[in-house]
Amino acid sequence: MTMMKRRELVPCCDHPVTAVIIDNSEKFLFSAALELDNKMFTFVLSRRPELMLKTLNNYKLETFLGQTVEHLLHGDTGKARTQLDLSQVYQDIYRLLRFSQRALVLVDYDMPGLNGLEFCSQLKSLFAHVILVSGILPKEKAFEWQNKGLFDQFVPKQGGDFIERLDEAMARGRQSYFRRLTEAAYGILSPAAKSELLVLASFSAFLHKQMDVHKLCEYFTCNAHAHLMLNAAGQPFGLHVYTEEQLDKVLKLPQARSVPASLAEELSTHRKMLCVFDPENPTWVPPGTEWPRHAHPALHLTLEGRLYRYALAKGSILVDEDRIAPFSKYEDSPEARE
Repeated sequence: MTMMKRRELVPCCDHPVTAVIIDNSEKFLFSAALELDNKMFTFVLSRRPELMLKTLNNYKLETFLGQTVEHLLHGDTGKARTQLDLSQVYQDIYRLLRFSQRALVLVDYDMPGLNGLEFCSQLKSLFAHVILVSGILPKEKAFEWQNKGLFDQFVPKQGGDFIERLDEAMARGRQSYFRRLTEAAYGILSPAAKSELLVLASFSAFLHKQMDVHKLCEYFTCNAHAHLMLNAAGQPFGLHVYTEEQLDKVLKLPQARSVPASLAEELSTHRKMLCVFDPENPTWVPPGTEWPRHAHPALHLTLEGRLYRYALAKGSILVDEDRIAPFSKYEDSPEARE
């Protein structure tokens, strides 16, 4: 029996973002900020839901795909560029402001004046992922409201594993935020964004597993086969993914004629693969004499029954490393205080 491929639009990027936490308990706010995962989030804390609601509803900082696309916030894609170039997504690595995006809103249900449910019903952000928490709200009632679309996730405060469950919910929420942005821009993305690999749920899971295993905190898709990844210090890595048929085409390029025989044999048997990509010149391939320094061991990857080869190589996507604005410098920057 043939298995159906589970399709889920792979977000064009993922990186640390800002989570807004609203709760009238000062103790909860500060314990959450200390205990929650800070490798992928910075936090804005508030005990005043009315003021934070006004702030969030007036917030217009979002940028996406290396370009300001505020039109998407209002469903107005007509003013956006006719076609957003996927290869330029990575341009955000030069801007610390990418970490300021209010991607998650975490709000407590039981607050005087404006409770969490009222807050959610009045929040106007189209893309922010909203998590409701409560120590008193029955799950059945919370899920009833969630099914009506008032918020995205509900996490009960009870239990010793509350912080762990909240961390998991926030990780899902961050990915959901970038997926929503990608879906909003999908109609005006370049055709490269619509390849089969980039609509496989299993490939999205693979990307995030690479981030976890190699302690990376950002990725930016340059095309269906090349993904720029950064660690917190801003060191760039390239994740390259190809089918064996696509790897075979590399050896048919004119540049392959000057490749050393030993490397050509490793490439033809898929023990190694060429890993280099210039997002400013996506069709560029280096001379064959330079291939040895761009060749890396090709690892096996099976997605939805299809075999791929992949490699993660430092510096294999050509960017201006001196200009990269890393997450490690964000918290002390003026952008973090805006």
